[in-house]
Amino acid sequence: MGETTFEIQLGSCFYGGLEDDAVYVGRKPDETGWISVCEEHKQQAEGDGYELMEPKATGESQQDDAKDSEAADSEAHAPTE
Repeated sequence: MGETTFEIQLGSCFYGGLEDDAVYVGRKPDETGWISVCEEHKQQAEGDGYELMEPKATGESQQDDAKDSEAADSEAHAPTE
């Protein structure tokens, strides 16, 4: 099956105004919370101790991979003549 592509909007940057669209998710090492950060404020967030990452979606494409894996596993364990 093919890869599914979609867009996620994180909202406005924690450090910026409403016009600064966030492209990163930042979390503290102790995992006490998260913020969304734009490209312009990336270094400021890292300086404040946030670990930044680009969001990754989970969902349909991973489910399809699991179904393909189950089908292959079933074929591998099918009785042989």
